[in-house]
Amino acid sequence: MLEESQNRGDEVYFLFLGTCDEHVDFKFLEEIARRFKNTGAVVERDVEGFVQQSDEAINARLLGPELLGWLRKNG
Repeated sequence: MLEESQNRGDEVYFLFLGTCDEHVDFKFLEEIARRFKNTGAVVERDVEGFVQQSDEAINARLLGPELLGWLRKNG
């Protein structure tokens, strides 16, 4: 689905969020984020701390440089 979307030039960005307080390997998310131009991944290890942040802080964490660049290019 991600490859087809990228090939079609869909104006959509897929952002995957991996969350876990334990040591979990998110290699799959990191790999698809590298492989597709319209896909990103954010890994958050402190789930409780993450959800207690302000909306602005959460947005800053999720709206990283790659997504912002994609929005500028495709928005």
